[in-house]
Amino acid sequence: MGKKNFKTELESLGTKLKEKEDTTPIQEVSPVKEASTPLRSTTKQKAEEIQFTVYIPVELMDTIREIGFRRKKKIKAIFVEALEEYVAKS
Repeated sequence: MGKKNFKTELESLGTKLKEKEDTTPIQEVSPVKEASTPLRSTTKQKAEEIQFTVYIPVELMDTIREIGFRRKKKIKAIFVEALEEYVAKS
């Protein structure tokens, strides 16, 4: 296929594309219907949270990690539990 032949073919393709009617389907967007009742009635409401950063001794953090591993609890849960107990005593 020569350079001239390629150019002619390319031009004819462009012409065919311009003349052809677009048959692409148009997507229709419809709003999602909200459920009148919650999906789970036992769903717990999450408490609002805020990030809190603190520096603690390495040995204390290691101990907290060990406790979390033994009790199969997240470190966050251990901190929250300890702070709630402290506040309750105050």
